[in-house]
Amino acid sequence: GEQWFSPTAITDHNDSEITVDYQRFLGGLRGEFSNGWSWDTTVAYSTSDGDYKNERIYNDSIRDQNWTTGNDSCVGQVSSVAGLPCVDVRWFSEDVMNGNVTPQERAYLFGEETGNTVYKQLSFDGYVTGELMDLPAGPLSIATGVHYREDEIDDNPGAITLASNAWGSSAAGRTVGDDKTQALFVEFDVPLVDDVPGIKNLTLNASARYTDVSSYGADTTWKTGINWQIVDSFRIRANVGTSFRTPALYELYLADQTSFGNRSIDPCIR
Repeated sequence: GEQWFSPTAITDHNDSEITVDYQRFLGGLRGEFSNGWSWDTTVAYSTSDGDYKNERIYNDSIRDQNWTTGNDSCVGQVSSVAGLPCVDVRWFSEDVMNGNVTPQERAYLFGEETGNTVYKQLSFDGYVTGELMDLPAGPLSIATGVHYREDEIDDNPGAITLASNAWGSSAAGRTVGDDKTQALFVEFDVPLVDDVPGIKNLTLNASARYTDVSSYGADTTWKTGINWQIVDSFRIRANVGTSFRTPALYELYLADQTSFGNRSIDPCIR
């Protein structure tokens, strides 16, 4: 008969292990000008190097025999992708149903692979802040600065995943690439009303940011907010603004991705 049994249901061959080495270096300088303004700069560099090990079921060991009958034998042949000596798996035996496979069956059906992912990030942030002028309700404050960041990824899946030969799992190629982000920003705190009946303090906050991402393009975002301190124990705040999210490195550079579905009935399988 046709072999419709899922090998994951009759084995516990699904262990995984992840090991990550992470390093981060951070340094900066800060100071004040004679007019009372202050400045701050920060440089950061980080790396993440991770190995991910997974036990796999060979897809070709399942697929090659998926339409065979009980009287067919594959002995003397090799699997179509992994090239392993074929074994006639005893699919309907009590031992296999209980997950007790022979060493020969185990070697034919199961394998293990280790992939590696390296992330690198370099960033710089700098800003200055101070008071522009005195208004009737208090000082008008401003902060302005720059941001620069470089991100890199190099992900190498294990050999089984690279060959799209992992049963019950998606497949992917090597993911390697980088992206660069540059930004300018400015923010104002504007005191509107201070110490009158019903308004302990009313402040407007307004900010804008120009961001240029090498993979995405450039755009300007903004945000405004009102902070209404009615009395010392009660405050109302409201904000409105815009934003955007740039693509993640995996979204930009993931290669040869496939998903796992019912490969026996999909008319587009080939």
